[in-house]
Amino acid sequence: MESVYFTGGTVVTCVPGATETEAVLAGATVEVNGDVIVGVGDLEIARSATRHDLRGRYLMPGLWDAHVHLGGLVPPHDGLAQAADPRHQMARCIAKAQDNLRHGVTSVRSLGEQDGTDLLLRDLIASGVVRGPRVYASGDVQWSSLEAGVDNVRRHVRERVFADADQIKLLLTGGIPYPGPVTTLTMRREELEAAITEAHAWDRPVAVHAMGDEAVRMAIECGADTIEHAFACSPELAKIFVRDGLTFCPTLVVTATWTPESLAAQGLPDWMAANAEATREGHHELFAAVAELGGTVCAGVDNLPRRGPHDLGIEQAGELTGLVRELELMVGLGLSTLDALRAATVNAAATVGAAHKVGTIEAGRTADFLVLDQNPLADIRALREVAEVWQAGVRVH
Repeated sequence: MESVYFTGGTVVTCVPGATETEAVLAGATVEVNGDVIVGVGDLEIARSATRHDLRGRYLMPGLWDAHVHLGGLVPPHDGLAQAADPRHQMARCIAKAQDNLRHGVTSVRSLGEQDGTDLLLRDLIASGVVRGPRVYASGDVQWSSLEAGVDNVRRHVRERVFADADQIKLLLTGGIPYPGPVTTLTMRREELEAAITEAHAWDRPVAVHAMGDEAVRMAIECGADTIEHAFACSPELAKIFVRDGLTFCPTLVVTATWTPESLAAQGLPDWMAANAEATREGHHELFAAVAELGGTVCAGVDNLPRRGPHDLGIEQAGELTGLVRELELMVGLGLSTLDALRAATVNAAATVGAAHKVGTIEAGRTADFLVLDQNPLADIRALREVAEVWQAGVRVH
């Protein structure tokens, strides 16, 4: 197979540890053969080779959404979110996945789907039956807040492993859509520890949904690999995040979007509005503290308010996609623009052990990348308009 050369543009590699000067290659060439990047830099190009001229443009890794629920529909218009027929769930998953890809999201970490639909969708996309972002699937996750006892918890973790889940997602507390305080524990310490130990024994990373200082501390002490949300927490927890080296997926856009006013406009109950207000306490301050201390973060959106039962595309935060809004919030709270780009590329890939395959522009990585007309390092808002989306060496948008 002949190589294709992307020439003349500015390449933002997102390689971990590189300074901005080292991570930006002006006028570099990216050589792609099949679905793999085989060279980056000042490369020799045969006169007859196929070239893609990127002069005046920018090439960077494809984006990741590290916290998605592809079939989620909030609020549950007409009961569709709880549809008994799994075909409804799959239809929503496909629609949302494909719209993510059109917006430059070439990979997603799926953190829970009804009936384990994401496991099947992952395989359909990987086999080429359906076009969509690369999916790293968790399967159904509600069991973790319902099962009691160490042995039951271990059994359910093994069930997810034998279903070929890529990671294990655990619900340690309540949340906005659950009655009762968002910080209410739904697992005992011994159950959480058993679940994490079992998952790690099978080489599966563990993502823990945790809100409140007690839950977040417990998750960290029990060995969680990523903390999801950490709403209603004190900024002092930042030191523990950084000390223990785990990854924080804050979903800032949730607390920026799910306001009591937006919930009331959706006709949702007062207790959800109260929960939404409780989640906001200290959340953005905690992220700012983690960013200041140099902690590792990844970018994820979760579910945002929907306009109606047929609004099935990528999550939106006003006129922006939820992921772009998440990154703009990160930068606004003190994260460097380069680290924000890493949060939505290589850091997200690392949460599922895939950073050696995707997430950077380096030789040997899968050829997932975006072409932009504006410099994302000069202004993160450049991501609002994606000119081209390439996945596994094929232009998909």
